[in-house]
Amino acid sequence: LHDSYDAWCLLLVVRACEQLKLHPADDAAFEVPLRKGCSLQIDRGLRIEWEPAGCIAITRSGNTLVRFVPLIHSLERARTAEVSAQRVKPLVEAVAKTGHWTVVLHPAQSGSAPFDGIATIGNPPGLGTDGAIDFIRVSPFSLDSVERVARAIRWATLVPQMLAYPPTVPTPPDAGLRGPWLARKDNTSCAMTNSPPHRTKQDIECRLSAALARREKAERRHAESKQSRRPSKRALADFREAEKEEHDWQAFKQSFEAATACINEQKICPRCGEQADFEERDEDCFSARCLSPSCEARWELRPHPEGRIPVFKPDIEVASAQAQPALIDEQLGCDVLALPYYNASADSIEFLPPRATPFVTDANTQPSKP
Repeated sequence: LHDSYDAWCLLLVVRACEQLKLHPADDAAFEVPLRKGCSLQIDRGLRIEWEPAGCIAITRSGNTLVRFVPLIHSLERARTAEVSAQRVKPLVEAVAKTGHWTVVLHPAQSGSAPFDGIATIGNPPGLGTDGAIDFIRVSPFSLDSVERVARAIRWATLVPQMLAYPPTVPTPPDAGLRGPWLARKDNTSCAMTNSPPHRTKQDIECRLSAALARREKAERRHAESKQSRRPSKRALADFREAEKEEHDWQAFKQSFEAATACINEQKICPRCGEQADFEERDEDCFSARCLSPSCEARWELRPHPEGRIPVFKPDIEVASAQAQPALIDEQLGCDVLALPYYNASADSIEFLPPRATPFVTDANTQPSKP
C-alpha cells in the first residue's frame, strides 16, 4: 500500500510538471524507467529525483528546491484543530533543521477540507526559510490535486529565478559600455536591470581580443627584457597592467553572459513559454506581460517593507476580503504565486509577502490589515 501510494504521488508530481511545461530535457530521458532511486533531468536545469525511501525531490545544480513526502496517513481524521496540530507537530519538528522546503502529500477524505492548515499551500515560505513545511491534501478523486502540487512546484522553481533579478556584474573596464541597462551599485559592481543592446556583446568581444593582443605583446617584451643584461622595470609593469586588463575583461564577459541569461529568463512567460514585454522598476523590481494574445499573463516583483513579493497576477478579480487558500485553489489553480487578497479600503487586489516562519497554522494564514 505504501509503495502504491508513493508511485501515485510520483505520477502526480510528473503530471504537475507536464502542466508547467517542464518536460524531459532530451529524448533519452523518455526511456528512463521511473523506479525508486532514479533521477530524471527536465527543462530549465531542473531534475526530479525519486528517492529510495519514496520521497520526491526537485533539484537544480545539486540544491533541493522542494521535497515532496508521500504520507499515507489520514491527517484529516482529527476531530478538532488542536488534535490536528498535535498530529502534524512531529512532522514539523522532523524537518526543523533542513535547509529546503518540505511538502507533505497526504490522502484527502471525501468532502471539503476540515482544516485549512493541512489542506493546501496558503502563503508559501520565503527563500532560505529553514524547516519550511506545508501540507497538501491529494486524492485520485480530486481534480485539483494536480493544481495544488503544480503551484508548489511553480513557487519552488520560479521564485528563485525571479528573485535573482537584478543580476550583478563588475563595473565595466571601459566606461563606454555603460548605459541605461546598468545601474551602479558601488565602486566595483553594477546591477543589470534590462537587456543590453545587441551590439554590446560584440563590443565586449572586440575589447577582450584587443586586451589579449596587448597582453601577448607585453609578455613578449617582458620576456625579451629578462634575457637582456639590464631587465626593464617598465616592461614588467606594462606586462602586469596588460595581464590585469585581460583578466578584468574575461571576468566582465563571464558575468555579463550570466546576467544576460538571467534577464532573458525573466522575459519568458511562465504559463505558455512565449516572449514577454519587460519593464524594470524601482527598488530592484520589474513587471512583465506575455505578448501572446491567447495568454497575456502578467508577472512581476513588487516592493514591500518585508521584502520583494513575487506576483503572478490572476486573470479574475478576487472579491474575497480575506486570502482564502481554498478559494485561490478553486479560482486560480497553479496560476498564482504570492497569495492575493482584496484590500477593501483601497479597493484593490494586493499580495502577501512570503512568510518567514517554517509552518503557518489556520489561525495566521489570513493577512493582517494593510
